[in-house]
Amino acid sequence: MSRVVATVRIGAVASMLLIAAACSGVDESPDSISGGAVATEASTATAPPVHATSELDAEVPFDAMFIDSMVEHHRGAIAMAERVRFESERPELRAMAEEIIDAQVAEIGQLESWRVEWYPGLMQTDGMGMAMGDMEVIGDEAVPFDQRFIGAMIAHHEGAVGMAEEALTQSEHEELRALAQAIIDAQTAEIAQLEAWEAEWFGS
Repeated sequence: MSRVVATVRIGAVASMLLIAAACSGVDESPDSISGGAVATEASTATAPPVHATSELDAEVPFDAMFIDSMVEHHRGAIAMAERVRFESERPELRAMAEEIIDAQVAEIGQLESWRVEWYPGLMQTDGMGMAMGDMEVIGDEAVPFDQRFIGAMIAHHEGAVGMAEEALTQSEHEELRALAQAIIDAQTAEIAQLEAWEAEWFGS
């Protein structure tokens, strides 16, 4: 994992947590963050009912649509990164995958907490209706797994960056805008690192 990507991720996540704690009063203690996976599982008991709403319109809060889209998007990234643990040949890629899993599990926990706090009883939305990029590692299995993963994760990250950029101008919650900026910073840096590895390892 490059020092630049790690530094960007640490700084971005730290900034997001400080702003979120100040604005929402959500418990951001180390125990609550490290328990992101547990929080995600526990939140199913209080999550809004799962039913689709209409397409993007003024009657559906943008922040609710962003949360529903980004939670789904993060779950796709986690599923792809988990495959890297067992299928990647490169320790650098496995290290990045672990960082992706840790960060996005914690972010899912935070997003779901805000969803319940801000929109209690609001039914599941259809999301933002934006392209999310690849949601799984597919393609010709004759192509090395690491090459296919890099291509899929770059496209996936580009989808997240696009959604987060939309949130910077449309979100009504400062905490969500801070998280969106953290996602942009971290995933833009990861895209650059993945592209560098792709060129170095596969001449792409």
